[in-house]
Amino acid sequence: MINSGNFLQIIQTQNPTLLEALQEGIKGYLIIGFIASILLVYIVVPMCIWLLSQLRGRLIKVLAAFVRLLAYMVDFLFIFFMRIFRVKKIPNMLDFNGDWLSNYANKQTVNRHAFIMSYKNKRKKVALLIIAFFISFFTLSDRYRWYEKSVAVEKIYLSINDVFTYADGLKEQLLAENSIAVAVENVTITYIKLNKGEPMGNIRSEGSLSAEQIGVAKAGETLEFLQEEKKDGKRIWYKVRTAKGQVGWISGAISSKVEVVQSKP
Repeated sequence: MINSGNFLQIIQTQNPTLLEALQEGIKGYLIIGFIASILLVYIVVPMCIWLLSQLRGRLIKVLAAFVRLLAYMVDFLFIFFMRIFRVKKIPNMLDFNGDWLSNYANKQTVNRHAFIMSYKNKRKKVALLIIAFFISFFTLSDRYRWYEKSVAVEKIYLSINDVFTYADGLKEQLLAENSIAVAVENVTITYIKLNKGEPMGNIRSEGSLSAEQIGVAKAGETLEFLQEEKKDGKRIWYKVRTAKGQVGWISGAISSKVEVVQSKP
């Protein structure tokens, strides 16, 4: 089975710290931050300022023209009504032609130029801040990427380890079941056979020469030993069962034990 402690230690060792990630990619981070700061500070921001100023200036011009047109229409209506009522001297009651918008636009232009000059004086500081931001961002990003990689590898390892653990447990279970099965199936059975040269032997009802003869065992016949024996003087008698199921005793003087290992289902 896989050693989980060593494997997880390797994963944690390969996962760099923030300082290691910074040292590894500092050159690339500086290049990216420098290029990004140049683009943002010297191109993107000035273009945005110019675009906003152009849009604002055009909007003010449109509003000024609209206000002038509105003033002319009001003056025309005022003069028209005065002539209807036969007023000889027509005072200029409405002197509103939108010049205040032009003054406002000029003031905003001055403010915009002041803002641009202030921004030019701070461009280097802004560029340094942008470079520092990109270095920090990419360092944390690489650190998180390594962390995600280690987590993914650890998940894969744990899934593989579970498979191996299950396989090892299954193997041990099969070995245990096999050993039990072998112990159960391999059975030693003891039989009784006539000694070599004995043509036949009497089977009696009891372990004694005076007991009634109930059967005859022929040469080569196998009798099942019933795990019981007795002595009659110096003679040993074995309790046996014939192939036909007859139970009796046979003398040990003409027979002997034979052990046979058999497999039973």
